[in-house]
Amino acid sequence: MELLRSLTISDLKPFLAEPTQLNTQSIALQLAVASYSPTPRPLLEVLVNSPYAPVSEAAQLHINWAGEISENGQNAVEEVLKSRYIGQNDKLAVELLKIAPVPPSFLSEWVPNRYLIQALSNPYLPLRYHLQLLERLAKEPSLEPRLQVAEDPQTPLALLESLAGDLELAIRLAVQYNPGCPPELVRLVQGQHEIARDCDTDAEQLANLAQSRWDCIRLAVAKNPSTSQETLLALATDKVFKIRLAVAKNSVTSAQVLAVLAESDQEIQAVVAAHNNATEEILHRLFATQQGIIKNRSYLPVSILERVFNQVRTSNNHRDFFFRQPNTPTWILERFADVDVEAIRQEMAALRPPEPELVEKWTAEALDFLVNIAKHPQVSEEMLEKFAQYPNENVRLAARRKPESNIDLIIQQRLTPGEILEKIVDRADNQQKKEIAKHPNVSSNTLEKLAEDSSSRVKLAVAQSFSISTTLRETLLEELATDEFKTVRAAVAGWSKTPLHLIQQIGLDTLSKSEPDILVCAALIGNIKTPIDLKSKIIEHFNLLNLDYDRDLELCIALKINEDIPIMQEYQRRDFFYKINSRDIDTIAGGLYSPIYLLEQIAALGTQNAHLAKNPATPPEILVQLARQPVEKTINNVKPAKPVKPVVVRQIVLNNPSLPTLERYRLLVVLEQEHEIAEANQLLANRPNTPYALAQILETGDQNAKIIAASSKKTPIPILEQLAEDSDATIRQVVSQNPNLPLPILLNLTQDENVNVRLNLVRHRSNQIEILERLAQDESDWVRAEIAGNKNTPVEILTQLAQDSSKSVCEKLTGNQNTPVEVLEFLGVEKKVANAYNRKTPGNALAALVEDTLKRDSRTQEKVFEYLLRNLEGSQMPASTLEKLATNTTSWIRSNVAHHRNTPLSALEKMIDDTYEPVLWGIARNPNSSPQLLERLLNKDDEEVAGAMVERNEIPVNLMERLLENKSHYVREVIALSHNLPPELMAKIIATESEEPVLISLARNPNLTPELLTQFIQHSNANVRIVLVRHSNLTAAHWQQLAQDRALPVREAVAASANVPAQVLELLSRDEKVEVRLKVATNSRTPATALVALRRDEDLTIRTAVATNPNLPSAQLEQLAQDEKVEVRRAVAKNPHTPAVVSVSLEDLVSNPTVRQTQTSPTLRGLSRIYNPQTDDLATVLSEYVESDVPFVRLVALLHPLTPAQVLQQGAQSASWLERYAVADNPATPTEIKQQLTEDSNQIVRAVAIASLS
Repeated sequence: MELLRSLTISDLKPFLAEPTQLNTQSIALQLAVASYSPTPRPLLEVLVNSPYAPVSEAAQLHINWAGEISENGQNAVEEVLKSRYIGQNDKLAVELLKIAPVPPSFLSEWVPNRYLIQALSNPYLPLRYHLQLLERLAKEPSLEPRLQVAEDPQTPLALLESLAGDLELAIRLAVQYNPGCPPELVRLVQGQHEIARDCDTDAEQLANLAQSRWDCIRLAVAKNPSTSQETLLALATDKVFKIRLAVAKNSVTSAQVLAVLAESDQEIQAVVAAHNNATEEILHRLFATQQGIIKNRSYLPVSILERVFNQVRTSNNHRDFFFRQPNTPTWILERFADVDVEAIRQEMAALRPPEPELVEKWTAEALDFLVNIAKHPQVSEEMLEKFAQYPNENVRLAARRKPESNIDLIIQQRLTPGEILEKIVDRADNQQKKEIAKHPNVSSNTLEKLAEDSSSRVKLAVAQSFSISTTLRETLLEELATDEFKTVRAAVAGWSKTPLHLIQQIGLDTLSKSEPDILVCAALIGNIKTPIDLKSKIIEHFNLLNLDYDRDLELCIALKINEDIPIMQEYQRRDFFYKINSRDIDTIAGGLYSPIYLLEQIAALGTQNAHLAKNPATPPEILVQLARQPVEKTINNVKPAKPVKPVVVRQIVLNNPSLPTLERYRLLVVLEQEHEIAEANQLLANRPNTPYALAQILETGDQNAKIIAASSKKTPIPILEQLAEDSDATIRQVVSQNPNLPLPILLNLTQDENVNVRLNLVRHRSNQIEILERLAQDESDWVRAEIAGNKNTPVEILTQLAQDSSKSVCEKLTGNQNTPVEVLEFLGVEKKVANAYNRKTPGNALAALVEDTLKRDSRTQEKVFEYLLRNLEGSQMPASTLEKLATNTTSWIRSNVAHHRNTPLSALEKMIDDTYEPVLWGIARNPNSSPQLLERLLNKDDEEVAGAMVERNEIPVNLMERLLENKSHYVREVIALSHNLPPELMAKIIATESEEPVLISLARNPNLTPELLTQFIQHSNANVRIVLVRHSNLTAAHWQQLAQDRALPVREAVAASANVPAQVLELLSRDEKVEVRLKVATNSRTPATALVALRRDEDLTIRTAVATNPNLPSAQLEQLAQDEKVEVRRAVAKNPHTPAVVSVSLEDLVSNPTVRQTQTSPTLRGLSRIYNPQTDDLATVLSEYVESDVPFVRLVALLHPLTPAQVLQQGAQSASWLERYAVADNPATPTEIKQQLTEDSNQIVRAVAIASLS
């Protein structure tokens, strides 16, 4: 830091007469004069024109030149900093931003948002910097930055007002619960949003809301199907993409608006291309880029179909596309129908040796596609006449169909215009007329025409049409209520839209009859509009509750959904509702001709039925109800045959052709809103410290959100306390594990009604004695047992639990290592409960349990003895008990006794003649077996016994010779390795053994004497001699002999040995084999003389190895550094003993290790070191930063409140006015220093100092 030169008035006198003389002075003096408060204006007039920028700026900002500034100076300094480069860069600024108050003006637009967000939690950041960062983050397009701003309690009202209408619900919710947000602002936005979403809002209101400054309001208007076309047209050019996209998705958007949107983004164009209102002209405009979507439309115009055909011609891959389009022109159908039957027949005949029958069959099959043409509404008479002659029965049959049958394809299309339906109604049969009446695009004129049809069933379809007027519907229902067909009367009686007076009229007419019309009765009873008293009269009058329901499924369903009416509850009768089979319901629900009233009743059962959702006959009201059902549920104990997830049912509903376009769109909007709410709730639930979480986590009812909050260490205590009282036991279990939950709440949870909550407390709060004390008295055996097994349970509680009546509690006590011996003794002797795995269990307790178990059945004995008689180290099982069990009639018990380490010799001797082989194995392994007993056992000449005997820790010498004669080489291997093997037996093995594994085992025996080694080294097996190289008893003579071994691997092993004498390595350094010399070169015991000789070896690998050897003298390393091979020189460079001069000359051959970033990164060069909060004192680091040669680092350090006062005192005298400003602005600067700066020559420094003292 450069300090100002100290001046007095007298220093200025030489220049007062001739101010221009200042230009000849040093820069330091010029800067001192420009920064001196009493400097008069004539001198400043010279200095403001100085070519040296710091002097010129200091003069321009001088109080005697620029005057005082009325504000606090912050705005002025920020204007300067925006364009000032003082050594800053983004990486350096971000690093300092972690710990210091970095002015935001130094952060470029390229700084990632995550660093700005992190800076919001910087405790040293002044409020004005914090607010500047919030303002910047509020403009970011991504969600997280804006969400941070919305949640920040210091966010100013202006930003909250902007974000209150954000497109993202999560941000609007965060603003709503921000403590700084006025409630009236929230009410205003929410009120406008609700109005904008409401489909009943009038067009004028929506037009006004479409001009809202809040994006979410305009988006809601864009989605509303009641929005006028003028308003949608205005929104189609909105600056916000999502709003334009919403206009494109709105089902009522007109062709005029779509034409504007067709010029928008690709994604919006794709939506326009799929829109029902897209005109032929629009489709042509979008055809080049949205061809795939356009081809998926139904009822395409002829010109589009012709355009597609001109691209694909008669491709077989596209003919189905043309066949399913009702408007496909006749000439295109003719092109596809233009087939040469004889050519096809010849082609089929050429496939394999001609068989006339097969050829004709294949020819006929090749013509199958013509059936679709024959059924097409645009097929010509000429084509049909031609088809009638083709050798395909299906094609000929289709060609003979009545012309009206070809209009089915038109009716089946959802997008068929109403005027087309009106044209074909005269050609339709009754069934087709019913389908036309149900079509979503049917016009009122067509319905009125159909209403005059003579068929009552057609009239019924008209009456039940979604598009019919109320007046016409009621007129038709009046007529149909007295129809001659009972199915028609039942359909009227059971329909929920039938007027009440007609229902009562049909009911009274039904009651007037002597015999019940079951179908009509069931319809009346099942109708939700039928008065309860009328239902009761019908049930009672016809004694319907005592009928046989086997064949009256409709009546069963109707009665089922009326279980709550009084007459149903009065009758004591058998439960006939089991007659309702889910598969029967599915059949009705999926039936195309099922009456609407029955579909309504099935929906009333409350089961989400995929068949009902898929059925085109299902009324739109039911489809909407199914799609909006949030969760799968079962009502009245009627379960679906195959439960379907709600999301699947919704998708089925949306694909149902009977769902009107407007209803489909409204449903999509509702589902989108539900998804948005769930997504926002989930997002905010993962941020437990936010105001929203504090207010909402307990109200949402979402289990996942509550679990996240209950498990988070950041969740505030009040929220945890309320979660501890949640009705969901899973939530209470999770929160009981939270380490921040206060003890009083934990103690309350010890009384929780759910046993799993209380068990959780024991498992996760096992070190809190107060909890254990309470739960030791718990009513649940499981909880008390968990306490009994807990290693932290105090001895007093364990002793108390010994009196518990639960066997599971006592069993847990016996396994607890902290249970006192006297308690273990009591449990074993008195309660016959003991644990053999607990080494503290006394012998009398184990003995008591054995005695008790012997009185039990064989299954119990097997279960208990399986663990009780385990051969465990430290077991206190009495020898007397084991001796008693040695004569037990159960063979596996005797086997366990034979293996037990506490079994006495006397008991083992009793079992020597046991016929159960595992008993003999146990005796062979048992450490208490005497040599004499083992010898008797060995006389049985049993291979398994010999194998078990060598598993002993100590094998008696008297048995070894016998065991060496065993044919199992495994047995002989163990004997050969035995530490107590006599030398004479070792010699015998060397002389007679032929198996390599046995010889190798002996070679590893540490007790081989030098004499035996001399003999053994002569052995013919090279692998054995390699093992001997590692033996610790080798003498110098042995090494010499092995070094001259004829086998190369043996000499290699010697050369690599860590124990080989130096003189032997000298000898091997002259070995003829490279492999041996290489091992010598790498051996750390190799003497320098041998290495010197090897340095001149002609083999590259050997010289390289020598270069790495730590024993090589420096002089030799210097010589190898001149080696012609780079591999050798690189090895020298890596050798830690290489002289420094040589290492430097070779450093280009070795990659430099990674060094600290602060040493290599030029962007951080201004920092003496990176602050480490674990090891560094921040004040000390800041003192270092003030001495940085980068002005930016000095400025930030002087702004920091932890910078020491003495450093700030120095900064107040800096030659840089920016550094003096930083001292004046620092809240920790002592008052006397600030007072000094109020007299500073710089107008900004002075203003900031004055403001900071006020």
